Amino acid sequence: MYYKLVMVYNVKRNIEANKSVICLTAYKAYILFKYLLYCPLSIDEIITLYQKNSIIDKKFSKDTIRITINTLRELGCEIEKPTPTNGNKYILHSHPFGLNLNENQLNILEEIEKDFTSLNNWQFVIEIGKLWEKIALLTNNEEVIEKIRSFNPFNNIDDKILEELKIYCKNKSKIKVLYFAPREGNLTFDIICDYISSENEKLYLWCYNFKYESISYLRIDRILKIISIYKDCEKFNYPQFDVIYTLKGQTRCTFLKTNNDELIESNNEYIKIKSIVMSEFNFIQKILSYGDDCKIIEPQWLKTKLMTKLNLMKAIYYDKQSEN
Repeated sequence: MYYKLVMVYNVKRNIEANKSVICLTAYKAYILFKYLLYCPLSIDEIITLYQKNSIIDKKFSKDTIRITINTLRELGCEIEKPTPTNGNKYILHSHPFGLNLNENQLNILEEIEKDFTSLNNWQFVIEIGKLWEKIALLTNNEEVIEKIRSFNPFNNIDDKILEELKIYCKNKSKIKVLYFAPREGNLTFDIICDYISSENEKLYLWCYNFKYESISYLRIDRILKIISIYKDCEKFNYPQFDVIYTLKGQTRCTFLKTNNDELIESNNEYIKIKSIVMSEFNFIQKILSYGDDCKIIEPQWLKTKLMTKLNLMKAIYYDKQSEN
């Protein structure tokens, strides 16, 4: 791979140093093909892109652009002509230039995607997914295309909905959504959007849910539709409470402090933490994951609630044992 990159770099450098030794007609066709792979373009946009290219660096007439388009068609490219219905743009629908990827190379692409996903940077993973999509389309092989698409854990998310949610989170907007709940079917929620996060290869929208009068995190792939956006939304202060707890053992060493955590005591046996909790459900899940390394100091009502939950779980398991 290193030598291939060096070779490509040297070729590019030689071309830039010796513009006169290349066939400009062929290079124009190659560059236009690359542009159309990325997105549809109008004639004026193509002329502008040619002018910005360091090798071409020249303004061409519209007739010259049409000739270049026809050259690509002669090579086997299916290019839709500009019409008012398609925004007056040339659109590349298919081409005969394929990319062959063997099983080992596909496995490498999948491993790279998994590594990026583990970084918990969901926006970066989505950008990598778009790059992988372009690579997939170059293969002209539907089976390979579907396999490469499956590498992206967020492939089943509606791009339009995600882009809108990003804006609503930035503006802390109040919206109404249609949401699919596995047990209850389709539901409508009025929510105030807060932020988007990823966990276990799923994207979640954190929000205040008026139906439950609490913080919720909704799986974005289950948001079927954004029904409406409320024009006026008063600034909302999320309900929250403080919890003080200790961590010992291995959990004490691996604890990662967030902006909502304050370390109030530390010694060789344990650390004491004060956390601002906005989602009771999510916090309890985290506490349970710590096992017996964690002890809640206060508030008392949360200790009682957790003990009730643990006793219920214990009773369920005892009942199952007695049945067996």
